[in-house]
Amino acid sequence: MGNQLVEGFQLSPQQKRVWPLQRGASHYRVECEVLIAGLLKRNVLAAALREVICRHEILRTAFQGLEGMEIPLQVINEHSETVSHQEVDLTALNQDMQRAVVEENVRKLHRIPFDHEHGTVMRTCLFELAPRKHSLLISISALCADVWTINHLVRVIGHSYEAALNGALVSGEVVQYADYSEWQNELLENEDQSDARAFWDEHHGPQPPELMLPLETANGELSIEPQLLKVRVDRQLLTSVQLLAAEQETTASTVMLACWQVALGRLAEQENVTVATAFDGRRFQYLQGALGPFGKFLPIRCHLEPTSRYRDVLRATHSSLGLAHARQEWFSGQFDSSVLEGFTEPLVPTIGFAYMEQPLTQQVADLLFVVDRPYSCNEQFKLGLFCIDEIDEYGLKFYYAPDRYDYDSIVRLADQFVTLLSSAVLNPDQPIFALPMLSEEEREQLVVGWNDTGREYVGEECLHKLFAAQAERTPGAIAVSYEGEELSYRELNERANQVGQYLQGVGVGAEVLVGLCVERSLEMVVGLLGILKAGGAYVPVDPQYPVE
Repeated sequence: MGNQLVEGFQLSPQQKRVWPLQRGASHYRVECEVLIAGLLKRNVLAAALREVICRHEILRTAFQGLEGMEIPLQVINEHSETVSHQEVDLTALNQDMQRAVVEENVRKLHRIPFDHEHGTVMRTCLFELAPRKHSLLISISALCADVWTINHLVRVIGHSYEAALNGALVSGEVVQYADYSEWQNELLENEDQSDARAFWDEHHGPQPPELMLPLETANGELSIEPQLLKVRVDRQLLTSVQLLAAEQETTASTVMLACWQVALGRLAEQENVTVATAFDGRRFQYLQGALGPFGKFLPIRCHLEPTSRYRDVLRATHSSLGLAHARQEWFSGQFDSSVLEGFTEPLVPTIGFAYMEQPLTQQVADLLFVVDRPYSCNEQFKLGLFCIDEIDEYGLKFYYAPDRYDYDSIVRLADQFVTLLSSAVLNPDQPIFALPMLSEEEREQLVVGWNDTGREYVGEECLHKLFAAQAERTPGAIAVSYEGEELSYRELNERANQVGQYLQGVGVGAEVLVGLCVERSLEMVVGLLGILKAGGAYVPVDPQYPVE
């Protein structure tokens, strides 16, 4: 970025949010695999890709600035050679080996950083698997695309392929992202629209405490690439979700979000829950099908009353989504609207939700294009639920920061969510805190497995004698620890002996009651054992009790 002069366009609020996140992190991108069935002409596809990149400036946009500029400008390259396109012939390999090579290239593509300064923001790789079977990998920087861009891009590629096949030109105006970016920034700076911006200031209000779920580790900043757990939900549950959505005149997405809010509130034991919820940012008709990062995550708040029914939460969520949808352009992309040029604390919480539309299936001449395995990372979450509306089932993707959660905790969370969803859609008039969240297996483990603690007790030895015997066997092992302090079996036994000898010296013996008034500490355990060693019985006295 040593240029003496840079001419370009401001970054949009969405791009301003992504810019500091993606530096040094390769996973902020949008990707998919496009399965192509039919007799593909590779030279025509390559020409179609060039045509699409020529027509859509965002796919050949560089991000450049002068020394000292924290936020660069969008600089549109005049040529389309900045996109990296490869072709690989795998027809000599069997299906298993082909799949392995494609998977390896998906991982490799995912790790290669984009060259934002020179505008290499999109990579494609075409694999020939058989004469009538191909796979096209597409990877785009999160500065230039969102999850909705995938379907739109593949549709545009299909139209360009068909036109090139027939020697025709693709007609029609294209919405250029830089124009949208300028409009979005002007909109946020327009004082006449202060009422719309005030909605978000009021909607945020004082930020509620961060949602902390069971077994979560508070580890400061999130710096590790999110991991993924994918769960399939069967058709029967999908049908129940859709029926409830139709009955309540809402969407399946709203049903899922309401359930996610209830699950988070119950697990975190909080009545106020805020979830960063994905909106496509294409509210106006002329933006439908446009390419670029229009989408943003808006904070949707939910208040869970102890007496709330699931149907009540669903209605409230539907209303909140409607209000947010009508004002989404005035949300400044997770930055304080009064400090658009600076990077402030994000107003959006770190738990997210997105509902992805059904992946595209498109007929192009005699070809069939099918979008598979869409991936999008445009935001930093410690935990996110992404729902994919597929033809015959829901796919639930739980993204999680591995420095906050381990895999087993997320598996348990996923099971609890599916159980809660199943019970909520079938019993929407039940109070939300009465809806079951534990699967049969988990309930069996809690009620039966962990309570199966019966042991045969041999002999009539007292507790302090059993402890003394253990101290002889493992004198150096840690017997008790509290707030960073520890005592080994030997140390605890010796200190308890001292207390016991003192008590015997002042007359403590069999059936003598000894009050033990002390805060929870190592000394409390020493005193308890000492009383038993003296032959007495301890009486716990809470220091908070009245003096009387």
